[in-house]
Amino acid sequence: MNPRPLSTNPLVFRALPTGTRVGSTVMAVLLTLSLALDFDGWRVAIFATGLVVMASLNRATRSATDGQVSQRRWSMTFLAVLTLQTAVIAATGGVQSAILPAYIGPVLMSVIIFGRPAFILSVGSVTAAMLVLGAVHIFSTLDPLAAPSVLARAETGWTTLLGALVVWVMSLGGARFSLLVADLIEAQRRSMIESQAAVADAYDERHRDLLAISGALAHEMKNPLTAVQSLSSLMRRRAEDNTRAAEELDVLLNEVRRMRATIDEFLDFSRPIGTLAVAPDQLDRLAEDVRAAHAALAEERGITVEVHATPTPVVCDGRKIKQILANLLHNAADASPPGAKVTVRVEVLGSQAVVTIEDEGEGISGDIADQLFRPGATTKGHGSGLGLVISRALAEQHEGTLTLHNRAAGGCAATLRLPTTPEPTVA
Repeated sequence: MNPRPLSTNPLVFRALPTGTRVGSTVMAVLLTLSLALDFDGWRVAIFATGLVVMASLNRATRSATDGQVSQRRWSMTFLAVLTLQTAVIAATGGVQSAILPAYIGPVLMSVIIFGRPAFILSVGSVTAAMLVLGAVHIFSTLDPLAAPSVLARAETGWTTLLGALVVWVMSLGGARFSLLVADLIEAQRRSMIESQAAVADAYDERHRDLLAISGALAHEMKNPLTAVQSLSSLMRRRAEDNTRAAEELDVLLNEVRRMRATIDEFLDFSRPIGTLAVAPDQLDRLAEDVRAAHAALAEERGITVEVHATPTPVVCDGRKIKQILANLLHNAADASPPGAKVTVRVEVLGSQAVVTIEDEGEGISGDIADQLFRPGATTKGHGSGLGLVISRALAEQHEGTLTLHNRAAGGCAATLRLPTTPEPTVA
């Protein structure tokens, strides 16, 4: 059974452990003085019991407020403390003992922390203990240690029992009041949780609406952009090379391609990730296909791309794995200076198929490292910051992982890990 969380009530959170800690300190000081000054045995027993009780309560309340203790463990602690209290009370006068009201403290704390179940346990346990003490007082011929009484000793003993009844009523009333406090705390906690959930739901709905609108706008922008790209390509083919018109059209085409790539990324991000079409495949073959598709890009950037692969069978959606590898390879090419080398390694490590793409760029700066997989985070001047988000989502759909880290020799390494026998999920 889980503990009742108290973090929603700072007063209880601080007061219970602090109060029991102060009580433990006071009892420790009194016990030390009683031993040093050779007090009567009943006083030593009282202070020793108080120290054990307060220390136990302090540990339990501290654990409960940290969310580390169950109701069962608290109940066991409570019963152990109550048993020890009852033993010492019986030995120091029974229902006439000066420490009889000490029953009230553990009852109040237990009910405040755990509410209604603790109310039944604590009141029932104290009632049973006081009935035992009353029976001992009436029927036993034992002579307990001399100790001051709650009330003056009466001839018939009924006045003493009346005093014990007053203590029991105080315990019951205190427990009832603590139950009201506990219910108020729980109501406050639930209200805060419901409010937070309502705010989160409203935010999610707003986010979905904005994403849908943005996706629709991106789709509408893509259609005229396609026409611009087609007309620009046609005009470029008609223009003579090495002329100003050809240079301007080349710039226009590059910008149109960049805008289309950004819009495509956004459309991929705004659409739900569909069901995987998994089939047995070779990860090394997929990596080689992606390298071949980026040969023109590598030549344009003045870099070389090398694939070092061993046969790596996987069960995956080949199209989506190619999408991940293409994005990672494109990022590596963008980060690499002319003359650099991008290395793609494909291997099997244990039960995982691993692809590592290493570049010789400047690596990941510290201020962006923790944000790379968040929408909009990018190190490129022209990037959308969505490629890595989509790639990680696709990797996780395959029950895999995608991570980036700086290499000791310089540059960055992107690592895709896929299980060799995955259980892909549907987003």
